[in-house]
Amino acid sequence: MIDTHSHLNFKDFNRDYREVIAEAEKSGVSAIINVGSDFATSEKAIKASQEEKICYAAVGVHPVHAQDAAALGETEIIARLEKLAKNKKVVAIGETGLDYYHLPQGGNEKIKMSQKRLFQIHLKLAHKLNLPLILHCRDAYEDLLEILRSAIEQLNNGTMKQWSGGVIHCFCGSEEVAKKFLDLGFYLGFTGLITYPGNEYLAKIIATAPDDKILAETDCPYLAPQVKRGERNLPQYVKYVIEYMARARGADFKEMERATSENAKRLFGLG
Repeated sequence: MIDTHSHLNFKDFNRDYREVIAEAEKSGVSAIINVGSDFATSEKAIKASQEEKICYAAVGVHPVHAQDAAALGETEIIARLEKLAKNKKVVAIGETGLDYYHLPQGGNEKIKMSQKRLFQIHLKLAHKLNLPLILHCRDAYEDLLEILRSAIEQLNNGTMKQWSGGVIHCFCGSEEVAKKFLDLGFYLGFTGLITYPGNEYLAKIIATAPDDKILAETDCPYLAPQVKRGERNLPQYVKYVIEYMARARGADFKEMERATSENAKRLFGLG
């Protein structure tokens, strides 16, 4: 099993992340990608990747930190991220994207513009380094897709041949939105959110998505699957996500585990 989106670099795991990693490995997890949300957590993700064989890192600044990052200026943001991204076990840029859910009531155009500029920085860097993007999106799918389409057209002359693309993390959009990401060559990442009551519509998206474009994630310590809801989420709980995906697709667990692991290895170049 591979957990393609974890946050063992967050404070929730400050005291025991090594023990958590060891337990995950014992439980059958062969790789964990720890994803940065700012410069500090990106550095911690790299540190874990250097210490633990099964850990890899993604580096980026989450859109909710866009205004803080903007104070540094674009040149400094690029320089810091590029330096981090050149570490040996960094396999992606992210998480990055747009998050309008946390905007002040009524929205705030200044914050939205800061998020868009920060996302474009990450996108250009991912293309430059030929690393996949890990995308975060909440209440902003159409704006995110518009930026992606424009960037792909400009950077690759409308093709994905020279770039790794990426994954839309914790996908919870509609069938129509899923198709738009798939048409751009992106993978769909699913978390324990798919097991929650009220999210049954996602089963159809999982069932009809291409075999080679789906990934399993935990987003731990958040979004523990329904059977563990209320607890701190852990990398080994990715098995519950894979089990649900298998049921949705009419497959057995081993078949689904193999498919999601092969997809993760392909997209992120895991050894």
